[in-house]
Amino acid sequence: MSIRTMQLRMSRRLRIVLYVTIGVFIVGLPAAFVPRLGGLGRKEPPHEEELAQVVAKVNGLEITRAEVEGQFNRVLSQTVPFYVSLGQRMGLSELWRYRLAALEEAVTQELLLQQATSEGLTVSKKEVRARAEELADRELARVRDAVSPEELEYVLANLLAQGGGPRRETVSERGYRDWLVERMLEEERPLQYELLMQKLRKTVVGGITATEQEVQAQYDTATVREIQVWLRPEGQPERSDEEARQRAEELTSRARRGGDFAGLVRRETDDPGGRENGGLIESVGRRMMAEEWTDAVFALGPDEISDPIKLPWGYAVVKMEKLRRELPDDFESNKDQLLLSMVQEKQNAAWQERRQALRDEAQVEVLGTELLAWQALEEGKSEEALTKLQAAAEEMTRRKGVASAVIFYQLASLLEVQEDREAAVEAYESSYDSIAGAEAGVPGAREEVVMGIARCYERLEDVEEALDWYQILSDMSEDPAEHIQLQGVYERLGKDELAAAERAWLDEYREAELARQREIEAQQRAEEEQGEGEESRTAQ
Repeated sequence: MSIRTMQLRMSRRLRIVLYVTIGVFIVGLPAAFVPRLGGLGRKEPPHEEELAQVVAKVNGLEITRAEVEGQFNRVLSQTVPFYVSLGQRMGLSELWRYRLAALEEAVTQELLLQQATSEGLTVSKKEVRARAEELADRELARVRDAVSPEELEYVLANLLAQGGGPRRETVSERGYRDWLVERMLEEERPLQYELLMQKLRKTVVGGITATEQEVQAQYDTATVREIQVWLRPEGQPERSDEEARQRAEELTSRARRGGDFAGLVRRETDDPGGRENGGLIESVGRRMMAEEWTDAVFALGPDEISDPIKLPWGYAVVKMEKLRRELPDDFESNKDQLLLSMVQEKQNAAWQERRQALRDEAQVEVLGTELLAWQALEEGKSEEALTKLQAAAEEMTRRKGVASAVIFYQLASLLEVQEDREAAVEAYESSYDSIAGAEAGVPGAREEVVMGIARCYERLEDVEEALDWYQILSDMSEDPAEHIQLQGVYERLGKDELAAAERAWLDEYREAELARQREIEAQQRAEEEQGEGEESRTAQ
């Protein structure tokens, strides 16, 4: 096995261990507790005045940067280990959407707190401590399951140090648990919020149940015919919603007077496929169509015709041809679990509906420059986004970490589109400095930024500087797609030796992957043979 192959394997294993260790430590802990842990934070403590900055208002009440950062770090702490476990990369290019999502979650959290307060819900100190102890026990169990008994106290000592605790060679399970409980109780507000949400949710979903008939109805399938009335019919003038509704009502009246419904579909539907087959839709289940369509159609009896059903593209008029129910053979044995699943599904839907209703009714004012930039970007307002990002970048000059890296990266991307490559290089390099200031990064982030820097230097015709950055990328990257790209770059620039080195890297990578696949297949064969041997001995 070559040295490069050994490096590839060892690097991959160490990276996975790092992220899984971080993930084990922080996944499941309350959102606002996460930023205080080392995993995705900054090497230097954040400035208190920055975290206290008001970035939004919800019904007149303030949301601070700290609350948004807490939500953002919570999402990253759950998402990064997932990507790593799959061997995939996140990069920075889409993380601005996570920043917006963090704002939305902070807004929703504030709205739910307002609702809980209005309903007189409270949480006692005893309840908060019990929850902290429960979370600590859960995290301790996860660590215990992930390492051997001989390693446990050493790993706990490492996690204690990562979380800001005292540095020791070993820590007992009891000592680690007690420290983790007290650490969570230092900022008990996240725990209070979590418990308040549990109580509020119970007031929303507590009376929701399901019947066996509802469960059985999930196995209904229907054969129907459908007339479609589009707002934008092909080759015809666009209709207003009122015009489409009136036409659908007219077709409903004609259909209910009797006659050949399939023939009516062929003559009148706006759907080309429906004109060919008379609007026939066979064996459609309840979960296969939009909820508004399903609710109306599955309420029909045989040969019954629906009222016009409003859909995003217009209206539908549906005739029920046949309705049947086919329960699985194991329905009776699984009935209780199916009932429980349906209750949970209905409760989740009711909870989400309440959350959305509160959000729809809320008065939200976004104040943070960065967040305003992401809103503009989402709306396709590139110029406005660029202006806001330039202002946000000025505010981020003292900060390092993922959040500032995202701002500088997106700023660089917009500047590069405008062919302002000197400014783009400066922004990319600021993004690189920011991501380097994070103790643990986003998979693929550094590589993405380095590629941007090198690309801009090449287009500025500073080939020597571009080559330096391309070689930095080659040294750090384990992604074969990037090495294929680098091979093409070097060939384009006439750097034959560097191109040959990339080909050699790719050859060794392929050999390593083939060897790994052979090891997996050999292990699978050994397990199968062992299983067959055990079955044979049992039969004897």
